[in-house]
Amino acid sequence: MHLILTSTDLPLAELSAMRLDGELVAVDRWYAPFDDFPTERQRAAALFDGLPDRLIAERRTAAWVWGAVDTPPAPHEFCTAHDARVTRRPTPHVVIREVVLGPADTVTISGLAVTTPQRTAADLLRFTESWSPRDRETTRRLLSIGSVCEQDVLDELSRHKLPHKRRAVERLRECVSPN
Repeated sequence: MHLILTSTDLPLAELSAMRLDGELVAVDRWYAPFDDFPTERQRAAALFDGLPDRLIAERRTAAWVWGAVDTPPAPHEFCTAHDARVTRRPTPHVVIREVVLGPADTVTISGLAVTTPQRTAADLLRFTESWSPRDRETTRRLLSIGSVCEQDVLDELSRHKLPHKRRAVERLRECVSPN
């Protein structure tokens, strides 16, 4: 059985009908069997379909792949290493930015490069413009999914001269405090 079902497996109309009949569940724009709760492997496979291999799922998209949020973000957020050449242009459905990544910042899941839970949490803490209770919960889930502790994220933030570091540290303290 495939991790996901796409329009190369069955016509889109049939996939949609199977979803309406309760036989399939949506995994981003593709489908998985109803009895198989979508895993990070299935979510990554759904994203990987048709993407250039140099794109890396990051921030909210990576959080979705890891299962820290239930619904895929719109738009999806990807990054690429600052020295990689990517020909795909951003669209209303995909945002791409260039970043500096260390070798331990990403893992590959079902062919898709994804930032680690630790790196994803650090990026969300730094770059989320309007911080909400939902963002705090996403960060908490990332920390538990990746078995990441507060000190791991603080170490990540202190590795480089990074913008928004102070804001990230304050937000991290909010996430780990036992309110």
